[in-house]
Formats: sequence, structure tokens, C-alpha cells
Amino acid sequence: MRNRSPFSPLRLISFVLILAAVVLTTLQLARFSRVRANLPAGLQIAGVPVGGLTRQEAAQRLLESYSTAVELRYNQSPIHLEPAVVDFQLDVDSMLGAADVARNQRPFWEEFWDYLWGRTTNPPSIPLSSSFSEKRLRDYLVTIAERYDEPAQPPAPVPGTVEFTGGLPGKQLNTDGSVLLIESALRSLIRREVDLPLERSEPP
Repeated sequence: MRNRSPFSPLRLISFVLILAAVVLTTLQLARFSRVRANLPAGLQIAGVPVGGLTRQEAAQRLLESYSTAVELRYNQSPIHLEPAVVDFQLDVDSMLGAADVARNQRPFWEEFWDYLWGRTTNPPSIPLSSSFSEKRLRDYLVTIAERYDEPAQPPAPVPGTVEFTGGLPGKQLNTDGSVLLIESALRSLIRREVDLPLERSEPP
């Protein structure tokens, strides 16, 4: 009775296929680990798409997106307000931390299996977290009011007569209303223009 060779063609082919599967799985696993090290595809933080970016790249994009000036209009006169003037700051660490928590909710191997089959999931959007100094904003609005407000003019006597001219109404900035509108613009990516609310002041 002849002994079978341990290296029969069938065994050799099986071994090659198993080895190829192990190599391909290892390569895919390494590639998936690199992809997973970045933020998941489709992720939005504070309305800014940051999918596929590193934490540092995402932080830079967020800062750039919210650093553009807000245009204020006082009766059609444009005034550009830089966010730094009112100490507007993004809580980048908090938002990126929330993104990490959302990303790590699913098990590693479950995500890897979806990656192999090309299945994608929509990660939850992370809301904006920010702060600003209302005091500095109100101080800034005071300087605008001092420059643009028009006080009401009282009646004035007409020279040589006993008559008076009618007084003229004035206009002044509504500070409280302006604060609310500017705060909303600072927290928006699109609506960064504000028509400052004005109030009519009657002549004395």
C-alpha cells in the first residue's frame, strides 16, 4: 500500500487559498484601522462636514468656518463684527469628544464587517457648543449707538415770531434685540448678516 504524499495538489491549493485569505484579511484590517482612526464618513459637527478628517484637521475646519465676520447693518450702513471682538469661542474639545463617543458605540468587529461589505451608517450630527461675552457685545453696541444714533430734535423758536418749528423724531439702537440677533448670527454658518433693530424716539 502506497503512502499518500502530504503535499497533494488539493492540499496545496487549499493551503494557498487559506494563506491568501489571511493576507487579504490582514491588509483589509490594517486599512480599516487607519480609516477608523479618523472621524467617520458623513459626520457633521456644528453643521460642518468633517468625515474622514483627523481630529486636528476637524478642529481647524471648525475654527475657520466660524471665524468669518458677522455683518451688521445699521439703517443700511454696514459694520463688520469679528467674532473675537466679543470673545466668541468654540468648545472644540467637547464637540470632538462627543464625536468620539458616538463613533465608539459600535463594536470594532461589527464595524469591520460592515466595512468589508461596503455598508455605511449615518453617524449622528454633533450640535454646536460655543460661548461669547455678552458684556463685550453690549459694550460694542454702545460704541455703535454713539456713532449712529440720531437724537430727537425738540421744537425750536422761529426767529422774529412767536411760533415754533415742529420737533424731529430720532432713532436709537435697540440693544436687547440686537444682542439676541447677533448671538444667533454668531452661531450660524449661513445667516451671518443682521439688520440691527432701531427704535423711534419722539421729540421732547
